[in-house]
Amino acid sequence: MNLEIEVPEEFVFQLAKVFYCVAASDKIIREEEKQALRKIVEIEWKQLDIKVSKSNVGFETLLNDFFNTLLEEKPEVTNLITEFSKYYSTNQNLFEESIKRLTLKTAFKIAGSFSANNKSELVILSTIYLLFYPLEK
Repeated sequence: MNLEIEVPEEFVFQLAKVFYCVAASDKIIREEEKQALRKIVEIEWKQLDIKVSKSNVGFETLLNDFFNTLLEEKPEVTNLITEFSKYYSTNQNLFEESIKRLTLKTAFKIAGSFSANNKSELVILSTIYLLFYPLEK
C-alpha cells in the first residue's frame, strides 16, 4: 500500500480537521479517541509513505501536531467540515482511492474507540462518506 506521493501541508491540516471533527462531534474528546488516531497514523498512514512538500517534518508528526493544535483551539466542528468539503472539492486529485478509504477507516476508528457511535459522530461520518462517494442522481 505504498503510494509515495507528495502533498502540501494544507492537505495534512485538512485531514487533521476531519479527524478532529469526528472526535469533537459530541463535544467531548476522549483519550481513547486521541489514542485511536495516534495508533492508526503510526501503523497504517505510515505505510502510504506520504511526503509533505516544503516541510522537514514527516506526515505522521505533522498530522498529530495539527490535530493537537485543533485540540487546543477548540474550533467549531461545522466550520471545519465545511472547510474540508471546500478543500476536497478543489483538490480531489490529491485524494487517491487508498487515501479516501484510509481517511474513512481512521474516522470510523476514532468514532468507535469509545463505546458505540453516537448520532453526532454518524452525521460527520456520513458527511465525509458522501463527500467522497456522492450518490448517483
